[in-house]
Amino acid sequence: MVAPLYSGQNTPPKIPSTWLDMDALDHNIQLVNQKTQPTNLRLATKSMRSIDVLRYIQARSPNFIGLMSYAADESVYLLKK
Repeated sequence: MVAPLYSGQNTPPKIPSTWLDMDALDHNIQLVNQKTQPTNLRLATKSMRSIDVLRYIQARSPNFIGLMSYAADESVYLLKK
C-alpha cells in the first residue's frame, strides 16, 4: 500500500522504505498520459521496484498494456502477485 507522508516525519522508518511525492507522481502520470494518448504503454519494473506503486500507476494509465520486467524470474513473481 502506498502510505501518505505525514507532516513532521523527517526520518524514514527502519524497514525497507522509500519517500515518494505523490503530488509529483500524479503530475507525471498526467503528463505521460497526455503525451502518449494513442500509444500503448508498458511500465518498466527495473525503474520502479515497488509493486504498490506499479499498481498505482497502472490504475491511472488508460493506455497501460503490461509490465516490462527485468528478468524472467521477476515476471513469474509479478504474475503471482
